[in-house]
This record gives sequence, C-alpha cells and structure tokens, in this order.
Amino acid sequence: MYKLIRYSIFSVFSSILFLGFSPMPVVNPPTITLDGLNPYILETGTAYVEPGAIADDPEEGTLTDKIIYAGQVNSNLLGNYYLQYSVTDSDSNTTTVEREVRVVATTAPTISPTGNTIVTLEVGTTYSDQGATATDNYDPAVNVVVGGDNVDTTTVGTYTVTYNASDSSGNAATQVTRTVNVVDTTAPTVTVNSANPLIISLGVPFLYQVTQLLTTAKVR
Repeated sequence: MYKLIRYSIFSVFSSILFLGFSPMPVVNPPTITLDGLNPYILETGTAYVEPGAIADDPEEGTLTDKIIYAGQVNSNLLGNYYLQYSVTDSDSNTTTVEREVRVVATTAPTISPTGNTIVTLEVGTTYSDQGATATDNYDPAVNVVVGGDNVDTTTVGTYTVTYNASDSSGNAATQVTRTVNVVDTTAPTVTVNSANPLIISLGVPFLYQVTQLLTTAKVR
C-alpha cells in the first residue's frame, strides 16, 4: 500500500518534470472609455445627447463599432438613470461599464403679478390685492406666498406687497413686489351752520358760526 502511493506521487512529478506544464491562455479583456461626463447632469426638459464611448482590445485593436448600448433616459422625469456599454472580443471576453445620468431641476420658477405693480388709491377706499401666478419648468403648479405690508387704506402712505414662490426641488423664484400708494386727494369741505343767506334785524347781535370740516385721514 505504501509503495503504491509513493510510486503514484513519483509518477506525477516525473511527468511534470519531463513533459512540462500545459500553457495557460492569457486573457486580456477589452477596455471601454466613456466620452463626456460621468455622472452626466441633465436639466429636466432637455434632450439627452449621448456622448459616446471608445472600446479597445490589446489583441484586436479598436472595437468601438462593436459597443452595445443599453438603458434609457426620461428627461421629463426627475431621477437617476443608468446606461450600460458592453463590448465582446473574438475570445468571448466581455467588458461592461456604466454611466449615471441625473435628471435634475435647477431652474427657479417665475412669478408674474396680476394687474399693475404700482397701485394708487384714495384714502378710505377698499384695497383688494389681485395676487400673482408662478410657472415652473417641472412642477405643473407652484404656490405663491403673499407677504409684505398690510395695506391700511385709512392711513396715507406707501405700502409694499411681496410675492414669493419655490418649486418642489427647492428653487426659489426672484421676489416680485407691488407698491400700493394710499393718498388723500380730496379737498376738505366747509359747512356754514346757519341760514344762507342769513337775515338779521338791525341792532340785533350777530354770532358768526362756521364749522370747517377737514379730512380725517391719518398719515403713515
């Protein structure tokens, strides 16, 4: 038993010594180099233009025309997309690389005020703000927040109403304002507290009574 095992081991080493090792094939897979950026940042609503890639093989040279592209980008939907580039040489060695495409919304919404941005009204009248609307390149509806001064139509002065808006990506619109001027352009009136004309008898004392009604508007 012992002699048999020793002989078997000797036979194996003798075969390696005299016959040599069997040559192993050298595997050199192709390489792929992406053109353009990775990750690729794309503004929503903008068409994706494929930058392309280059494939090379150590034994076969350029294999760019054999690259297989996979994946799609929807530029109308925010998110991360992954595109695959694969190439296989004649020895069935395959290389695959990936490009990340990030569809983002970085454009701020635009605010459009309704009506005039400068309003002048008479003191004591009623002010009704016309508001504003906002549009965005991604969000179908954007809320407009009204702020600034509280317009007091009983007090003469200049008031500023502000309009602000942000989209779902946190992009803030440029603030829009409306100036409201509360003015007093109505002249005061004078009322005579007696008959007009006033007839009195000769020698009777005359008491002159005049009441001047001035405007009651406050000034801011």
